[in-house]
Amino acid sequence: MMLKRDQACIWASHCDQDLRAAITELKPGQQLHLQVNDSPTVWARMNDGRDGRPTFGIKIIDGRYAWQKIGLGETCDVRLLPSPVIESDSKTFQERHNVKEVTLPTSPVSSGDPLFDSYFFADYSGSAGLSGQKKSIKLAYAEKRAECKLVPEPLTRDSLVTKILGFLRTATAKDKRICFGFDHQFSVPFGLLKEIGMAELSWREMLDAFVEGRGVPPLQHPSTYARQFNEWCKSRGNPPYFYSATKASKYDIPKSDPRKGEVETVTRLTERCENRFGTGNPKPFNRVGDNGSVGGQTLVGLIKLRELLEMCKIEGMPVKCWPFDGLDINSPSYAGSHVLLEPYPAAVRSPGVAYTDANDAIACVQLIQHFDQKGKLVDLMDLGCISNQHKDIVMVEGWIIGYSPRSLYGGNRCC
Repeated sequence: MMLKRDQACIWASHCDQDLRAAITELKPGQQLHLQVNDSPTVWARMNDGRDGRPTFGIKIIDGRYAWQKIGLGETCDVRLLPSPVIESDSKTFQERHNVKEVTLPTSPVSSGDPLFDSYFFADYSGSAGLSGQKKSIKLAYAEKRAECKLVPEPLTRDSLVTKILGFLRTATAKDKRICFGFDHQFSVPFGLLKEIGMAELSWREMLDAFVEGRGVPPLQHPSTYARQFNEWCKSRGNPPYFYSATKASKYDIPKSDPRKGEVETVTRLTERCENRFGTGNPKPFNRVGDNGSVGGQTLVGLIKLRELLEMCKIEGMPVKCWPFDGLDINSPSYAGSHVLLEPYPAAVRSPGVAYTDANDAIACVQLIQHFDQKGKLVDLMDLGCISNQHKDIVMVEGWIIGYSPRSLYGGNRCC
């Protein structure tokens, strides 16, 4: 039996003799197959430290749900498995384990028909410490036309995923649809994807590659990742990427923007378009650690976003992500599914409302609730008229709800 001490990794020093030996014999990136309680999982040896010293730990790369449902401080049965136990063919987890995705009932949509039954939005946090996360992460929710409320308990990034999964399970069991989101970017600028060789990937493929570090450093907290990624950029003959006006020394990165003058590598199309509500000015992705910057919380947020989507897939819960699964919310791809989207609180918070984490979460709920209950959500979630060139970019970059695509319309001005 093993005591769980970390949400995403296992350290050799915490293991019994056999598992410790197996971990220390691995090369960085090499995989190890473990049975966690009754579930098969796949782990990978961590990269060596910056100074070349080995890091004797493994991080989970498949079967996250089996590990995540075990609470910190709880004991679990962890056993070595031979590699063939987990199939390496092209079958999905659902096919191998006979899990089928549920389809929620969807009524024919017309003007005045709401698409969703409830709304959940979280004001996020890129804090490294749990106390900082609990202080900053606020989750607001509303049912149909009811008043918006806050989830009372403090949340970390891990417990936020657990909380959202609970709401999704309950709604799915009751044939109800949820619209939900987090206020970090769901992708990165297309120019950066071209620079690192991921521009031809689909959004989900990019998310997997970015999080796991296929060709680039694997995602982790910006206090470490920003420096690692900058060094990776320099090793390829490119200038550093990340900077911070307030945490440059702490993160060991530039204090001023090393990509000043670049547009496509540090901002997405949506951030270069007009905000329908006239407020808010998103900072570039390559700025981290400063007040109001979104880069840092995006780096850690993408890790948890992927984890959430994987858990939903494992459980067969129907979750789609706009606009990656279709530019128009009325498209068949969203029918019968919960929908995840990216808000930007500063763009929708009413003038005169205090800038607080709670108010930001509430503002996002109220925006979607207002438009959906009036049958007008499609007004905010239809990007079908943008040019074909821009469609390809948006399908991998994503979009902030409430930003107007008008400047990207193609020749057929159908909107």
